[in-house]
Amino acid sequence: MRIVYGLLIGFFAALIELFAVRFLTVKNVIPTLTPAFILFAAFFGGRRMGMWAGFMAGMILDFYSRYYIGVGIIFYSAAGYILGQYKNRYFFENTMGKIISLLAVNTLQSFIFWISTRPENVLDVFLVSIFPKIFYSTLLGGTLLFLSLLLVAKFSYIAILFRPMKK
Repeated sequence: MRIVYGLLIGFFAALIELFAVRFLTVKNVIPTLTPAFILFAAFFGGRRMGMWAGFMAGMILDFYSRYYIGVGIIFYSAAGYILGQYKNRYFFENTMGKIISLLAVNTLQSFIFWISTRPENVLDVFLVSIFPKIFYSTLLGGTLLFLSLLLVAKFSYIAILFRPMKK
């Protein structure tokens, strides 16, 4: 059941990324909200749900992007798996750990996708495109992550979806 929930979260994340993020653009800086959804799946469902959410979101975004197919699948799946593996550590239980992990995922994602496009003017790309995107994505993604965590903590019937199933 966790696989299905992970796939649904990844599908929802890709739809938000493809169709709703353009309305949040500020001065030609487009945020990336997919890592926030993948971190949400990893923090609540563990490594398996985070991995499947990352796989689904990466697969859909790879087919609709200008990057190489497979880069998003591997990156988002690995991010979901690794953060889901360490979800019960003290560092990730406090607020600052979640923000730092979201900032790290956004930074790695921007650099990996920047390498795959091979731009010519390196300094201009960093100052105008990459750094504002990292910080804006972390700001919006962090807000979205904490609203979703608050929603699950506040309403117990939503948290039932993320409990382990009895065998």
